Amino acid sequence: MASGDPIDRIWQQIPASKTAISEAAVVLLIFQANDCRHLERWLHKQLKRDTAAHGREWFLTSENELVRLFRIYVREYS
Repeated sequence: MASGDPIDRIWQQIPASKTAISEAAVVLLIFQANDCRHLERWLHKQLKRDTAAHGREWFLTSENELVRLFRIYVREYS
């Protein structure tokens, strides 16, 4: 979740030691919601965390899965 620039938020999630990261982050999707905190909590419950990732908020998922989940969220909470 980002209340400002989503790209800045992604960089906050990457540790200060960039040498541990082999590839640069690539932003593939950005979702906008009226209640972004609720959407974030809901998505976190749906997704499996990537325990091998650097940082806390990385999940094992795909673009298609995220779009599918977002559509479900919009149907249920809009």
